[in-house]
Amino acid sequence: MKNRAIYNKDSSYFKLPNPENSYWAGFIAADGCLYAKKNQLLLYTAQKHRDHLRRFASAVQYDGPIVEMKKNKSAFQSYSSLAGLQICGVSEWLRDLELNFNVTPKKSHTLQPPTLADNDCILAFVVGYLDGDGCINLFDKDRKQPYVSITFTSGSEDILAWIRDFFDENYPTARTDKAGIYRLRSHNPLYPNTYTFRYRVNGVRAKLFLNQCIDADIMRLKSKWEKYELWRAQQDWPS
Repeated sequence: MKNRAIYNKDSSYFKLPNPENSYWAGFIAADGCLYAKKNQLLLYTAQKHRDHLRRFASAVQYDGPIVEMKKNKSAFQSYSSLAGLQICGVSEWLRDLELNFNVTPKKSHTLQPPTLADNDCILAFVVGYLDGDGCINLFDKDRKQPYVSITFTSGSEDILAWIRDFFDENYPTARTDKAGIYRLRSHNPLYPNTYTFRYRVNGVRAKLFLNQCIDADIMRLKSKWEKYELWRAQQDWPS
């Protein structure tokens, strides 16, 4: 029998796309697990990101607890402990996440681009995906300013091709050839003999994107953005 909800939530939260729920759809696309048979959303992260789970719970009006997650040593070697949300009775979310954002169960290697037309929603989805499965790096290469790089990672090449096209359209480069998506053999024991893919945005294009997101005050994972925001505010290399 499908798990029934014992805590309250906004079941219509993902019904009509907007920048806020598009961000969380992108985050779930990268870092969430959907279970159709269990009628459940599982969203887990490192303990240091616990406040971000609270932000999601507040957004969807969920009044259940954030739980301690048992560490799966084979799957989460980089985390000593995890915090998570286990939200049941999410049939409406499952429907709307698939209809509006193409986020489905068993999406790790099959994730497709969202069916969004609004530019603000598209930008928010990309930010959510970056916060869930990407990184922002600043490199000091003896320059007057740090070198900025953004990396997106996925088991699905299709979603990275869509993100690449988003950057090519909104932050064009003088190069006529499209930046490559790199294939790497997965080291996740849960998915043996599979590949992960990476797409990287560097330099001015990365800064234009990051600055636009900050200026638009799009929701962001604090720990992932704070170093860049500190540099941007001080116009100096952060210590």
